[in-house]
Amino acid sequence: MLKGIWSVGIHVRSRTLIINNLIRTLYSTGIEHAKTMKEV
Repeated sequence: MLKGIWSVGIHVRSRTLIINNLIRTLYSTGIEHAKTMKEV
């Protein structure tokens, strides 16, 4: 029982990390894009 909860916790944590990385990448890319759009 405890092992199942533990594995689920690890799975959720890794998924959260992946989502955070995606959001951070999209955010930084968006800022770079906005900068280039302003310069044009």
